[in-house]
Amino acid sequence: MEHEDYAFYKSMMFLLEHDLAEAGLDNLDFTMEIEEFGVTETRELKPNGHNIAVTNANKKEYVKLISQMKMTGSIRSQIKAFLDGFYDIIPKHLISIFSDNELELLISGLPTIDIEDLKANTEYHKFSVTSLQIQWFWRASGLSLKRNAPTSSSSSPEPPKFLCRASLLWKV
Repeated sequence: MEHEDYAFYKSMMFLLEHDLAEAGLDNLDFTMEIEEFGVTETRELKPNGHNIAVTNANKKEYVKLISQMKMTGSIRSQIKAFLDGFYDIIPKHLISIFSDNELELLISGLPTIDIEDLKANTEYHKFSVTSLQIQWFWRASGLSLKRNAPTSSSSSPEPPKFLCRASLLWKV
């Protein structure tokens, strides 16, 4: 929470570190005001929250619940809409077998793209390796049309061919 909303974090830390009555905070209850689209509404942090006073004994619970509401509860409808759409594409029972890291890998893939591996495993439909569009694609991807002969590579000490003209920047 500290990195998301520092002022909120500091106010919650103050609440935890000080006596509520001495700080003049003895009028709090288990509710929170949320503003959405210019409309302010009061939401209960727990059932019957408007009737439960925050005390020194239960202020840790209050901080936990108000922090949860701030981080997720205030955008619950947006999260629900996203998840409904996501589960329309991939049913929940199929996703539930993956950990969060595995799911991220499935959705985003590896952080680097191996162009040579991509080229070696590409299937062409209505095109062939000699089609002009395919040749353009691989040229733009940094590979020559010769097998296993990259024109540029992140591991190569030579600059990409389009940078060779910039002889002031690269010694060629």
